[in-house]
Amino acid sequence: MQGLTEIAPAATKRPVGRIKINDEQTPARFPEGTLARIDSVLVPKEKRSDFIREAVEKEILRRLTLTAKQGQAMARLKGSPPSQPAPAKSRNEE
Repeated sequence: MQGLTEIAPAATKRPVGRIKINDEQTPARFPEGTLARIDSVLVPKEKRSDFIREAVEKEILRRLTLTAKQGQAMARLKGSPPSQPAPAKSRNEE
């Protein structure tokens, strides 16, 4: 068996198989009939899980936007001087 050389492993490891996406999982319970309602609005070839992921992303974005707007409103309120009644005019000023 002369002439055969020893094969060394590659310097870098290559991932095997599919790229890992959506690796976090959580069980979720929905009120009765919710999954049927989701299924009724899916477009052809759309998966229920894709629909749920998209809905969650949209809700997160909506809430972040709402929180940012509320923070801006609070900053404006804190930055403006408190409203005070106008001083009463004396009879000489009229």
